[in-house]
Amino acid sequence: MYKAGIKILEVKIGIESNREELLFHFPLKTEVKSLLTDFKDVESIPYSADLDGYISVEESMEDPSFEFSGGKVRFKGPFLKLTREASDLR
Repeated sequence: MYKAGIKILEVKIGIESNREELLFHFPLKTEVKSLLTDFKDVESIPYSADLDGYISVEESMEDPSFEFSGGKVRFKGPFLKLTREASDLR
Protein backbone atom coordinates (compact mmCIF):
# COMPACT_ATOMS: atom_id res chain seq x y z
CA MET A 1 0.00 0.00 0.00
CA TYR A 2 1.09 3.57 -0.70
CA LYS A 3 0.61 5.92 2.25
CA ALA A 4 0.54 9.66 2.95
CA GLY A 5 -0.53 11.93 5.76
CA ILE A 6 -2.18 15.34 5.65
CA LYS A 7 -3.13 17.95 8.20
CA ILE A 8 -6.11 20.23 7.55
CA LEU A 9 -6.68 22.81 10.28
CA GLU A 10 -5.95 20.67 13.38
CA VAL A 11 -7.12 17.32 11.94
CA LYS A 12 -4.48 14.74 10.98
CA ILE A 13 -5.58 12.19 8.37
CA GLY A 14 -3.79 9.14 6.99
CA ILE A 15 -4.48 8.20 3.38
CA GLU A 16 -3.56 4.87 1.82
CA SER A 17 -4.14 3.35 -1.59
CA ASN A 18 -3.16 0.33 -3.61
CA ARG A 19 -2.36 2.77 -6.47
CA GLU A 20 0.14 5.59 -5.99
CA GLU A 21 -1.66 7.71 -8.62
CA LEU A 22 -4.67 8.03 -6.31
CA LEU A 23 -2.73 9.76 -3.51
CA PHE A 24 -2.44 13.52 -3.23
CA HIS A 25 0.83 14.97 -4.45
CA PHE A 26 2.35 17.92 -2.60
CA PRO A 27 2.48 20.78 -3.07
CA LEU A 28 -1.14 20.64 -4.16
CA LYS A 29 -1.93 22.22 -7.51
CA THR A 30 -3.68 25.56 -7.00
CA GLU A 31 -7.02 25.21 -8.70
CA VAL A 32 -9.95 27.34 -7.53
CA LYS A 33 -13.31 25.88 -8.58
CA SER A 34 -15.20 27.29 -5.60
CA LEU A 35 -13.94 29.20 -2.59
CA LEU A 36 -16.46 27.26 -0.48
CA THR A 37 -14.52 24.02 -1.03
CA ASP A 38 -11.02 25.35 -0.35
CA PHE A 39 -9.02 25.06 2.84
CA LYS A 40 -6.51 27.77 3.72
CA ASP A 41 -3.72 25.26 4.19
CA VAL A 42 -3.20 21.55 3.62
CA GLU A 43 0.05 20.31 5.13
CA SER A 44 1.89 17.09 4.30
CA ILE A 45 2.71 15.06 7.44
CA PRO A 46 4.15 11.58 8.02
CA TYR A 47 1.71 8.67 7.97
CA SER A 48 1.54 7.03 11.41
CA ALA A 49 -0.67 4.81 13.57
CA ASP A 50 -1.88 7.64 15.83
CA LEU A 51 -3.65 10.02 13.43
CA ASP A 52 -7.21 11.32 13.90
CA GLY A 53 -8.70 9.32 11.03
CA TYR A 54 -7.87 7.24 7.98
CA ILE A 55 -9.01 7.06 4.36
CA SER A 56 -8.34 4.00 2.21
CA VAL A 57 -8.83 4.20 -1.58
CA GLU A 58 -8.74 0.84 -3.36
CA GLU A 59 -8.59 0.65 -7.13
CA SER A 60 -10.78 -2.23 -8.36
CA MET A 61 -13.05 -3.00 -11.27
CA GLU A 62 -16.08 -3.29 -8.96
CA ASP A 63 -18.84 -0.70 -8.81
CA PRO A 64 -17.88 2.21 -6.52
CA SER A 65 -18.65 1.53 -2.86
CA PHE A 66 -17.67 2.75 0.58
CA GLU A 67 -17.57 1.49 4.16
CA PHE A 68 -17.19 3.50 7.35
CA SER A 69 -16.13 2.00 10.66
CA GLY A 70 -14.73 3.86 13.63
CA GLY A 71 -12.22 6.39 12.40
CA LYS A 72 -11.66 4.79 9.00
CA VAL A 73 -13.48 5.12 5.69
CA ARG A 74 -12.74 2.81 2.75
CA PHE A 75 -13.61 3.62 -0.86
CA LYS A 76 -13.44 0.89 -3.49
CA GLY A 77 -13.98 1.19 -7.24
CA PRO A 78 -12.54 2.11 -10.66
CA PHE A 79 -11.22 5.49 -9.47
CA LEU A 80 -8.41 5.89 -12.02
CA LYS A 81 -10.95 5.60 -14.85
CA LEU A 82 -13.38 7.92 -13.09
CA THR A 83 -10.60 10.46 -12.42
CA ARG A 84 -9.64 10.54 -16.11
CA GLU A 85 -13.28 11.09 -17.13
CA ALA A 86 -14.10 13.79 -14.53
CA SER A 87 -14.03 17.47 -15.46
CA ASP A 88 -14.04 18.53 -11.77
CA LEU A 89 -12.21 16.32 -9.25
CA ARG A 90 -14.04 17.66 -6.17
